[in-house]
Amino acid sequence: MTPEARKAKTEALLARERIPFLRSLPCLEAEITCRTTEEAGIRIACLFGVVGTASEPGEDVFGDYLKQYALWEHLTPREVAFLSGGRCDEQAAIDFTWRSEAMFLLLWAT
Repeated sequence: MTPEARKAKTEALLARERIPFLRSLPCLEAEITCRTTEEAGIRIACLFGVVGTASEPGEDVFGDYLKQYALWEHLTPREVAFLSGGRCDEQAAIDFTWRSEAMFLLLWAT
Protein backbone atom coordinates (compact mmCIF):
# COMPACT_ATOMS: atom_id res chain seq x y z
CA MET A 1 0.00 0.00 0.00
CA THR A 2 1.35 3.40 -0.91
CA PRO A 3 1.71 6.10 1.75
CA GLU A 4 -1.04 8.09 0.04
CA ALA A 5 -3.42 5.11 0.05
CA ARG A 6 -2.58 4.38 3.69
CA LYS A 7 -3.30 8.03 4.58
CA ALA A 8 -6.62 7.98 2.70
CA LYS A 9 -7.65 4.72 4.40
CA THR A 10 -6.74 6.09 7.84
CA GLU A 11 -8.58 9.36 7.21
CA ALA A 12 -11.68 7.47 6.07
CA LEU A 13 -11.63 5.41 9.26
CA LEU A 14 -11.19 8.51 11.42
CA ALA A 15 -14.04 10.27 9.61
CA ARG A 16 -16.36 7.26 10.07
CA GLU A 17 -15.55 7.22 13.79
CA ARG A 18 -15.96 11.02 13.98
CA ILE A 19 -12.43 11.44 15.29
CA PRO A 20 -11.03 14.87 14.42
CA PHE A 21 -7.82 15.01 12.38
CA LEU A 22 -5.89 17.42 10.18
CA ARG A 23 -6.26 16.64 6.50
CA SER A 24 -3.26 18.87 5.82
CA LEU A 25 -0.80 16.49 7.49
CA PRO A 26 1.64 15.13 4.90
CA CYS A 27 2.69 11.57 4.17
CA LEU A 28 6.10 11.26 5.79
CA GLU A 29 7.37 7.89 4.64
CA ALA A 30 7.72 6.48 1.17
CA GLU A 31 7.98 2.94 2.56
CA ILE A 32 7.53 1.15 5.82
CA THR A 33 10.13 -1.42 6.78
CA CYS A 34 8.88 -3.98 9.24
CA ARG A 35 11.54 -5.07 11.72
CA THR A 36 12.00 -8.48 13.25
CA THR A 37 11.30 -9.11 16.92
CA GLU A 38 15.05 -9.44 17.46
CA GLU A 39 15.69 -6.03 15.85
CA ALA A 40 13.00 -4.47 18.05
CA GLY A 41 14.58 -6.06 21.12
CA ILE A 42 18.01 -4.71 20.19
CA ARG A 43 16.56 -1.24 19.74
CA ILE A 44 14.78 -1.46 23.11
CA ALA A 45 18.05 -2.40 24.83
CA CYS A 46 19.88 0.46 23.10
CA LEU A 47 17.20 2.95 24.09
CA PHE A 48 17.28 1.65 27.67
CA GLY A 49 21.02 2.38 27.78
CA VAL A 50 20.64 5.87 26.36
CA VAL A 51 17.68 6.79 28.57
CA GLY A 52 19.41 5.33 31.63
CA THR A 53 22.54 7.36 30.97
CA ALA A 54 20.49 10.52 30.40
CA SER A 55 18.59 9.92 33.62
CA GLU A 56 21.73 9.23 35.64
CA PRO A 57 24.43 11.54 34.23
CA GLY A 58 27.96 10.30 34.86
CA GLU A 59 26.82 6.68 35.29
CA ASP A 60 28.80 4.35 32.99
CA VAL A 61 26.93 1.13 33.76
CA PHE A 62 24.55 1.55 30.82
CA GLY A 63 27.26 2.15 28.24
CA ASP A 64 29.30 -0.70 29.69
CA TYR A 65 26.27 -2.99 29.31
CA LEU A 66 25.80 -2.00 25.67
CA LYS A 67 29.48 -2.72 24.96
CA GLN A 68 29.52 -6.00 26.89
CA TYR A 69 26.57 -7.41 24.96
CA ALA A 70 27.69 -6.14 21.52
CA LEU A 71 24.87 -3.62 21.29
CA TRP A 72 27.12 -0.57 20.86
CA GLU A 73 27.22 -1.12 17.08
CA HIS A 74 23.44 -0.75 16.93
CA LEU A 75 23.41 2.77 18.39
CA THR A 76 22.79 5.79 16.20
CA PRO A 77 25.71 8.20 15.65
CA ARG A 78 24.05 10.72 18.02
CA GLU A 79 23.64 8.07 20.68
CA VAL A 80 27.29 7.01 20.38
CA ALA A 81 28.41 10.63 20.69
CA PHE A 82 26.19 11.12 23.73
CA LEU A 83 27.36 7.94 25.47
CA SER A 84 31.01 8.60 24.62
CA GLY A 85 31.03 12.19 25.77
CA GLY A 86 31.53 11.66 29.47
CA ARG A 87 29.71 14.65 30.95
CA CYS A 88 26.96 15.97 28.73
CA ASP A 89 25.15 19.24 28.76
CA GLU A 90 21.80 19.40 30.50
CA GLN A 91 19.78 19.88 27.30
CA ALA A 92 21.26 16.76 25.69
CA ALA A 93 20.35 14.74 28.78
CA ILE A 94 16.80 16.10 28.67
CA ASP A 95 16.51 15.34 24.95
CA PHE A 96 17.67 11.76 25.45
CA THR A 97 15.33 11.10 28.38
CA TRP A 98 12.49 11.73 25.93
CA ARG A 99 13.67 8.67 23.99
CA SER A 100 11.85 6.72 26.71
CA GLU A 101 8.70 7.44 24.69
CA ALA A 102 10.11 5.43 21.76
CA MET A 103 11.28 2.69 24.12
CA PHE A 104 7.83 2.38 25.73
CA LEU A 105 6.15 2.22 22.33
CA LEU A 106 8.47 -0.59 21.19
CA LEU A 107 7.91 -2.45 24.44
CA TRP A 108 4.17 -2.16 23.97
CA ALA A 109 4.35 -3.23 20.33
CA THR A 110 6.46 -6.30 21.01
